[in-house]
Amino acid sequence: MKKLVIMSLILTLAGCAYHMGPYKRELPGGYKKIFVKILENRSQEVGVEAEFTNALIEDLARSGVAQVSREADADVILGGVIYAISYRGQSAFSFETAPGQTGTQPRSLFGEYQTNVNVLFKLHDRQGKELWQSQIAGDRNYKAPQLKTMGLSTANPLYNQNARRQVLKLVAKDMATEVVSDMTEDY
Repeated sequence: MKKLVIMSLILTLAGCAYHMGPYKRELPGGYKKIFVKILENRSQEVGVEAEFTNALIEDLARSGVAQVSREADADVILGGVIYAISYRGQSAFSFETAPGQTGTQPRSLFGEYQTNVNVLFKLHDRQGKELWQSQIAGDRNYKAPQLKTMGLSTANPLYNQNARRQVLKLVAKDMATEVVSDMTEDY
């Protein structure tokens, strides 16, 4: 037991790659003030750039990595491009008898949708020198509107639109956390 304690102490003092206690993260170059530019939206989803930009600002402020400031006061600028947002239905089959028919008819319905988002993020200093860049893909699923009436083939489109917006908010938060983590990882 005594040898184990001594060996642990020696390895700890020898400076293994592991950190004891909280590890201080910082922006590339050690900058302290950051401005988050509204992301450019090249997707078909109108208005999502604000959601993704706000998620970045909130995560940076919460992390304490740097002070989020106005562009005129910032040392570095974080921006990016939302290239694509896509939705893919995950098929589920149900067998039902349609009104006026005999036997069962296979009907393909989507049980949920997978949302995929691709964003390129860039951090540069005030002179335009690129300090960091990363393309990040985010995805999440959401439940499709459930149809309970046999033979009914439509659903409330507002539910689907609201579900899409809610899942995009969650993807934005996930991606913001990943951006702050990746951007400050080795600096």
